[in-house]
Amino acid sequence: MGYCFKHILFYRYGRCPKCLESEVRALPAAAKYQLIGRENALLANPWKLNQDQFGVCGLATPVYLIMRSAKDKARQLFEATFADVIPDFANTKFLTSNYGPQSVKFRYLARGYRLKQRDWEKERPKKLKQTMERYEPKLRQVYSTEQTLNVGREELRKKVDEQLGQWHGELLVDYCLSRALGYIMKNTAPSRYTSEKINFNSEFTDTGNYRDVTRMGHLALRTNNAAFVLTEILGAKGVHIAKQKIEASVPLAPPVSGVTETQFETVARLHNLFQTHASGRGSFAMAAVYAGLLKQKQGLMVIKKSGGDARFPRLSYNHWVNIEKFDLTTNNVELLVWTWAKFWRVRVDKNVFLSYIQDVIFGHF
Repeated sequence: MGYCFKHILFYRYGRCPKCLESEVRALPAAAKYQLIGRENALLANPWKLNQDQFGVCGLATPVYLIMRSAKDKARQLFEATFADVIPDFANTKFLTSNYGPQSVKFRYLARGYRLKQRDWEKERPKKLKQTMERYEPKLRQVYSTEQTLNVGREELRKKVDEQLGQWHGELLVDYCLSRALGYIMKNTAPSRYTSEKINFNSEFTDTGNYRDVTRMGHLALRTNNAAFVLTEILGAKGVHIAKQKIEASVPLAPPVSGVTETQFETVARLHNLFQTHASGRGSFAMAAVYAGLLKQKQGLMVIKKSGGDARFPRLSYNHWVNIEKFDLTTNNVELLVWTWAKFWRVRVDKNVFLSYIQDVIFGHF
């Protein structure tokens, strides 16, 4: 338990939530013109939505979908999300499909964002140092003089620095819109939200404590809860879940009223489901895929064999994406996939494709 003398406030974790909110509000990316500019950029090019450092793919994907196919709804979500920040949007609420208008507290979003940002800023130099130390023996084998060794170190440092990436402050809007859906879910379905935090998010930490995940702004969703966000909050129509006939490694979330389900055991059956449910205007196919599906190799994802037995993974799935296009050829499955501000062209041997996918949520806006 901590205490903030500035705000006269006890807090349980990390730092004072009011201090964290103030720090986020002071960021250049939180200026009114920056926030609105990013929103306009996303409405013009929805594919640029980027979850960046945050594990919110189950929320970012629905935001991408409304940016793409329900722009009025996306604008309303933006105005409600930043109602506490931009005076023009004061008291704006998001009109959910089943729970009426809901407000969003920016402090709730800012806390996780700032804690993650500070953690990243703290850990990045450590990772850089550790990597440099690990490669030092190899550098000494390659370079014979101190002068050339220093040149080699600098070249390596630049490469490692590039690989570690940067903190993208301009993606504040992307994170807040995604996490705002989690906040609305918390208020409209508290038992569902609490169960998700405890039963699923603890899977993503070595300690087994879900707080290590959620307090840093992350929130992972199981299939039924992703369907809940799409239908009960965002108002998607004709939502249908296609599930591979595999026993999940964690308990399933409660079903969603009105959402139908189908099981598939073959690639051909899944292809038929895509033809039935993902061919109309505004349709989507939000898919839970395993790690390894999206690994870049010369701009084309080529996978010839499974990287492991995906029928018994530690997690029930690793990442949510939207499958824009699904084609079945003689030997392969050809996909066009959206995630992380990019379209990926994926080719997978159809004999192992089911090792890389778990569930698909179909529907349309």
